[in-house]
Amino acid sequence: MIKKIFKCVAIVIGMVALQSCDKGPDYGKMSPSMMDIAGAKSIGFINETAASRGEALSSGLYKIDANGNISAVAVYFTEDEYGNQTQHQDEVKMKSADIYNVGTDYLFFNDCMFVDKKGEHIYALPYKILVRKSDGKMWSLDYDDTGVWFGGHLEEGQYYQAYDGTLYYSEIHGGYLENIYKLNLKTEPATVEQVTANVEIKLPFAVDSKGVICGPVNSPDSYWWRGTFAWQNSGFQKVKLERSDFPYIRDYSDIVEGLEVSSYSSILPCIVDFRGQFYSVCGLVPDLRLNRKDVNLSDYPFVELGVCNKISIGDTPGSAKIDDSETINIKNDIGSDNGYKLESVMTTDEYILTSGYTNNYPRKPWITALNPETKTWKWVTETPDLIRFDKTVNYNNRYWVVTTIDENLGAWWIDIKTLEIGFVKFNEEIPSYMDKSIYDFADGKLIYSGVNPADSHQVKIAFDLMTGNAVTNDNAPVYKFSTLVTLN
Repeated sequence: MIKKIFKCVAIVIGMVALQSCDKGPDYGKMSPSMMDIAGAKSIGFINETAASRGEALSSGLYKIDANGNISAVAVYFTEDEYGNQTQHQDEVKMKSADIYNVGTDYLFFNDCMFVDKKGEHIYALPYKILVRKSDGKMWSLDYDDTGVWFGGHLEEGQYYQAYDGTLYYSEIHGGYLENIYKLNLKTEPATVEQVTANVEIKLPFAVDSKGVICGPVNSPDSYWWRGTFAWQNSGFQKVKLERSDFPYIRDYSDIVEGLEVSSYSSILPCIVDFRGQFYSVCGLVPDLRLNRKDVNLSDYPFVELGVCNKISIGDTPGSAKIDDSETINIKNDIGSDNGYKLESVMTTDEYILTSGYTNNYPRKPWITALNPETKTWKWVTETPDLIRFDKTVNYNNRYWVVTTIDENLGAWWIDIKTLEIGFVKFNEEIPSYMDKSIYDFADGKLIYSGVNPADSHQVKIAFDLMTGNAVTNDNAPVYKFSTLVTLN
């Protein structure tokens, strides 16, 4: 009898042990820890199962390296208070998310979906995750962890990475950034500090080396020429850039007989963030009276066609002003009689690049390079059509810009370190039913799509940026991805 009792107890203990083994991880204790994206040039989700690819790792997330190799991404979690980490390759699968590049060093995964090995949604895991590109470090940005709603579809410019590496995030209400937050990523979990409240700032915004926020920046569009400076946890200053703020009135009559400069018309300036310092940059249109018919402005390269000034910002609201003690001018080296109008601006580690038109007829698009630290501003190259830097694609250490002028259908590129310029012509025309202004980018390819009205079939064309060769329909391997983002 006793033996039977012991046998029953042993069976019960064994059953409990087996149930414990099958229990699996406690998802409520898990938090994102690390994502193995080492060597990745692109990252995204593939709809096919890992088994169909012959891989052991259960993941919907994949990376592409510089050689085009595709491999599954391992996702790690911290499982307990002691920081023990486990690669849950069998129990947890990251199935989908919207992926965004934020700043230069981070990826934001929005609306993440994790499933267990049965394919059931795991609700206990984070929906919003920030990933550092350098080492794959992960932070949950869920409301329960931060107290801030990092939600909805992100607009370009909602995140900003300051020159010191600090990451900022802005909430949008009624088209304005009413609340801006600073993320502290040195803590576990990440902490978020609100640094502005009820300040009407338009996108895009930037933060200088003192922590003063300015918006909008890097946009020469006339809609943006009014700005706002906001001091963290303090007040703000509305800025309207008037022509009188610029030292652009010149008199050259004492230099060249017969040439009188009555005034300069300033094309609306823009505020530019360069290495944590704000500058005011604008093109100029000279208003000239030539009292001798044989005098031609293009003969006089000393005439300035653009001006740049540092913006001096103190510690209190109201102290921001344009510093005219040192003015950087772009000279009339290209023989433009009627000035230079900025249309697009991009900052790099070395330069403030501007793209715009000479105001001659016919207008000619040019790229200029301004370095405020060396106090130089030079013409770089004339281009067949205007390059808008907000439409650029960063790939293979170059910034690429699509041009759709028929005889120049392809992509211009600029090396932002050497300022070398090149052009890759596409070897096929884009069908008329595809919108030339709308394209996707993935893995070195520009992808156009549209419905062929002749047979109602969806057609995709992918142009290789390096060669200009086109691959149509499903022959391009990039189409296996439902989501693919290039790490900038």
